[in-house]
Amino acid sequence: MGFVCCARFRLKQAFKYVVVASLLWISASSVWTHFRRNKPTITPKGVVSHISVADVQNVLDYVSEHLKIEYQLLMNEEKSFLAHLKLKNEGGRTIEPCCFTIFFYHFNPLDAVNLHKEKTPYTIRYFRNDTARNPLSPSSDFEVRHIGGNSYRLDMTKEFKGLLPGEEMTIVLTGFRWIVSRSMIIPNWYVASSIPSSRPRLIRSTAGDDLGFVAPFDSPEKTSRSASDSLRPLLPPQRFEKYRIKDVRDSVDDILPTPSVVNRPPVPKELNVESEIFKIYYSSGLKNEATYLKDRLVIDYIEESSEVDCLEKSFLLKLDNSLRIDESDKGKILPQGYKLTVDANRDCVSIVGATSAGVFYGIVSAISLMKSTSPTEFSLPALELVDSPRFEHRGLMVDVARHFQTKEKIKHLIDVLATYKMNKLHLHLSDDEAWRLEIPGLEELTQFGSIRGHDLGEERHLMSMLGDGPFTNSSGSGFYSVSDYREILRHALSRHVEIIPEFDMPAHSHAAIRSMEHRRMQLEARGYKAQAGDYLLHDPDDRSSYLSAQFFTDGVINSCLESSYRFVNHVVGEVSRMQKDIVPLRRFHFGGDEVPDGAYVKSPICTKFLQSHEDLSGPKDLKAYFIRKISEILVHHGLEVQGWEDGFSSASGKMMSLSSFKSKVVVSQSWYNIWERTYVKRAYEYANEGYKVILTPATAVYFDHPQEPDPEDWGLHWATRYIDIKRTFFFAPDSYYDNIDFDFWGNRISKQQMCGMTIECPPLKSPENIIGLEAAIWSETVRSADRLDSMVWPRLLAVAERGWHKADWESMQASCNGAEQDCPELKARRKAKVLSWTKFANTVGHKELRRLETLGVKYYLPRPGARVLDGRLEVNTLFPGLVVQTSVDDGMTWNDYDSNKHYSGTVLIATRSFDGNRRSGAVKIAVQ
Repeated sequence: MGFVCCARFRLKQAFKYVVVASLLWISASSVWTHFRRNKPTITPKGVVSHISVADVQNVLDYVSEHLKIEYQLLMNEEKSFLAHLKLKNEGGRTIEPCCFTIFFYHFNPLDAVNLHKEKTPYTIRYFRNDTARNPLSPSSDFEVRHIGGNSYRLDMTKEFKGLLPGEEMTIVLTGFRWIVSRSMIIPNWYVASSIPSSRPRLIRSTAGDDLGFVAPFDSPEKTSRSASDSLRPLLPPQRFEKYRIKDVRDSVDDILPTPSVVNRPPVPKELNVESEIFKIYYSSGLKNEATYLKDRLVIDYIEESSEVDCLEKSFLLKLDNSLRIDESDKGKILPQGYKLTVDANRDCVSIVGATSAGVFYGIVSAISLMKSTSPTEFSLPALELVDSPRFEHRGLMVDVARHFQTKEKIKHLIDVLATYKMNKLHLHLSDDEAWRLEIPGLEELTQFGSIRGHDLGEERHLMSMLGDGPFTNSSGSGFYSVSDYREILRHALSRHVEIIPEFDMPAHSHAAIRSMEHRRMQLEARGYKAQAGDYLLHDPDDRSSYLSAQFFTDGVINSCLESSYRFVNHVVGEVSRMQKDIVPLRRFHFGGDEVPDGAYVKSPICTKFLQSHEDLSGPKDLKAYFIRKISEILVHHGLEVQGWEDGFSSASGKMMSLSSFKSKVVVSQSWYNIWERTYVKRAYEYANEGYKVILTPATAVYFDHPQEPDPEDWGLHWATRYIDIKRTFFFAPDSYYDNIDFDFWGNRISKQQMCGMTIECPPLKSPENIIGLEAAIWSETVRSADRLDSMVWPRLLAVAERGWHKADWESMQASCNGAEQDCPELKARRKAKVLSWTKFANTVGHKELRRLETLGVKYYLPRPGARVLDGRLEVNTLFPGLVVQTSVDDGMTWNDYDSNKHYSGTVLIATRSFDGNRRSGAVKIAVQ
């Protein structure tokens, strides 16, 4: 991101500069005296002469420590924002007009008009003034340059005269679209110089995810996207009304996700498990599952056995592929199904699965039922439970490209996914910003493309992005070695979680393109010119002008180069080889999304290529050509094809025919469901064509979005203003258009309003082709493992529930239209939804959040609701069971809320974690 400055000095200010500068000259250290005596010359490009590296480093160090930056959002409009950037010199020296540039990242493009007219780098010029802005001013103090992606630099011009001690400047920023979450202002700005051997420095005032340099968003102009925005931050009484459900602690579900059939004895009984006495017997092929149970319960004795009946004081794990839901069931239970019997009379637990995965899920359910009386003693309710999942695919996509997550965090995530019977972990391993998996033979992908830091020319590694700061030790850098990846695979296999690797192409490929260019240059320098271009991904003479969705101008792999397909074949082959002896790769996700218009248009290689391919009408057909070629490569390796839904569309947006692919299985991941847009039809349209479809609706399961419309809530908001767990919970996969609820601006809409009127809503003719549900966490703002936890959990519990269990209310379709009071079916459905949510929310609050804490998960803590009734403070929470705390001394001390206590004055309230180590954002309410 870049600074933006305003207005020339007036004569009085100029005189003040002379006086103060003279005093500083007399009193300054010898370094600064040397600096002034040598009178460094600043060229328009910021090149400085007659100054030593030591002097430059002193400037950088001083700016790092003493320049205070404050970002103040002023207002939003539907298509733009206005902000002030305040720069204050809080040290005792003048910040001289010399030799440094400030670098930053800004999600919203600055000066959108120029951005869409020019190819990078484009320049915006600003001059000093609190209110005026003139991008064309020839006497500007600063200019902002777009580097690439959403990275910017702020350079001084000749007109900049310096910043005196205590002096503050205000810069006016304008740009594209609105900003309503403070987390959209990216931290870790830094200062650097073009002088060789100088070292960049982080600007301390902008450091860290606490975003202390971002002023509060404290007015409607700052918290609304436009005047027509229907969504506003919730006030405590509004939150209180939204949260109002019964606390039904005594009837919470024992197991989440909800099992298919549960039979309990008329008179409740319990079985007591003593780890020192109980034994585990298991059938052949179930040692992994038996070991998992042993480790969880600390049972010493396990034995492979052919026993068919449960023995006293034991667990019996066995396989039975003829298992059914019940005797009247026409078909066999699904491969992941199981039968769990807790026999309190015989003191034994039997878990029978159709497959080892089914046995594992039976164990998970048994553990969920257990209540611990000591570390080695547990009790289980007597019951018989028969269960199987709704969908074969129940997953989470984690973007480790934008920000890296360690091998240990991924393994921990796998453990928690398995706890809730989720069986797919889709790793987004490459994007514009990084490549995260070591590929033998193409080591540059990780030696170069997994590292980010200050390197404008990207000569040693990728440039700094997304709040990395100047150094290479941030979450912007990192990769999985072959050994790491294989360790992840083994751990996932033991938890019955399939790893689905994704390498996004042909777009979102800046990191891969730059890595292969680095490889070419290195080989040529060593004399291997003939081999240097073997894996080249771009045309060096390409002059195409485009901007990707993330504002890269060089992020699309060239579809006309044979070396591009050699690269893909090599990557696929190496990943297949990594997995072969652990769990053979079954499906390869190639991404395929968001190829920008304008790609390939001015590539000489593509111009020549198109002349020899008469079946292609022009550059716009090259994306589909690329996808077909990738499909051929995957079929050659015996793999199924998976991609994002827009990867399977032609230039006109029309779905590619399945006959275009040689693969028997083509999986489309459907994500774009902003309801008023035409693309919402793709999910059912693709399923009807014969594609297998995984539902990943952006407005329900894209967990990079905030969890309520509050500026303090973390996340982006490009698909919808916020996604709370309730919206995820009520997503109905089998009736897609019934999920139409709100438009982009928060106005209530319905299927009746939209289908046939604004959008096409083709019916689902092939429901068997909807194979699963998958949430997604994109990581542009996720710079830590704890942030990943808080964005994913507990929202992912709703995905686990909906992917495994079909709720009764989903099948309650109303044949009548109109108001609820005139339609009993609608009334009955609403009542069933309230009961379903009440039970789920109580289960989460009274049980599962504690369980997540035990698993080491730093889940999101929602702010509490509050109201004042008859002078008394009442509070509630999204999840009954969460503890609310109060503070009457502006947050100095906190105590648990006491409903019998009379509160008065201004009270802060917040929810706290059960271990007492964390607290939600505080809410202020006046009690009179």
